Amino acid sequence: STVTSGGGADDNYSGTSFFPGGLTMVGELGPELVALPRGSRIYNDYETKQILGGSRGITQNITINSPTPLTPAETARQIKNASRQLALEW
Repeated sequence: STVTSGGGADDNYSGTSFFPGGLTMVGELGPELVALPRGSRIYNDYETKQILGGSRGITQNITINSPTPLTPAETARQIKNASRQLALEW
């Protein structure tokens, strides 16, 4: 069967920076129907591998202001908690 709204799987394999919205197919583990809003970005195979391949790192700059000096262990604990919070918000 053919997906008529938004195109079929073959229409999006090369990716698009502005999907018109509607139904389309994905299929990393077999055919899956997905409804995407207008303006969605579909990444092609190469872009997906680049994004998921870990070649792009992130830089976190964390500033800890404390009225008293902190031990290295307490500093590490606060950095760990701040990193977790940033990951949850991402």
